[in-house]
Amino acid sequence: MKKDPFRPTPYQVQWLLIVGFLAVGYALYVRYFAIEYSPVALACDNGLPTMLCKTRALATYLFKHSAFDRHPDRRPRRRGVRHRAL
Repeated sequence: MKKDPFRPTPYQVQWLLIVGFLAVGYALYVRYFAIEYSPVALACDNGLPTMLCKTRALATYLFKHSAFDRHPDRRPRRRGVRHRAL
């Protein structure tokens, strides 16, 4: 039995693009406005109870626990470099 590959309809592709661009836009907004912009970062660190500060706290928590790092087995290896045992 042959399965047909998943192919979204043009209407579904339109919504996937909209959701994807909104997600990337919000990620850039959080990075450059909430994390790197000093006045907002200081206000969030002092306990400002906004959704932006909660998103910043979540992103910071995930970063500290290496959620954005690649799996160590999937890192590209350099040829000719041997790692010494500790």
